[in-house]
Amino acid sequence: MSELRLCKEDFLQYRMLETQRLYYEKRLAELRDKYLIVDTVQDYRSGQARTVKIEDVQQVAYQREKALIEAIILEIVQKRWIIKRTIDMAALDGDIDRSMQTVAALVIIGGEKYEDAGYKAGMVKSCAFRYLNRFFTLPAVQKIFNQAVVDSKNNLRGLIA
Repeated sequence: MSELRLCKEDFLQYRMLETQRLYYEKRLAELRDKYLIVDTVQDYRSGQARTVKIEDVQQVAYQREKALIEAIILEIVQKRWIIKRTIDMAALDGDIDRSMQTVAALVIIGGEKYEDAGYKAGMVKSCAFRYLNRFFTLPAVQKIFNQAVVDSKNNLRGLIA
């Protein structure tokens, strides 16, 4: 995956990132079944059923694939957290127009169309489009974004909670 940038294209991935997270969590849940199938077989010598142990190679492959999927999930969660944190904190910053932050939240987090976001923010579609484009150029938003990136790296446990 690529590094998250403060731009409209990257932030508009917010909702798609959730779909990706769910996909990888499903893969992670299925992974155990793929590698760690324990089979019960009939021992012909004793006549008793016994459990067949998985091979060391399978254990190593399972651990590697599990670590890779967990790293992907963490990166997705981290990106979503940074995006949401940036937009949420922008609401508290006095230098950022409240309508601009509202449009950003509605379009990026809410997945609304520009015309619906504009209507809810009391403006026309073209104005909402311009507000969202301008949102990413503001120095105050850049500062909030940079802080969110630092915070996400310093508190990985807090991302999932």
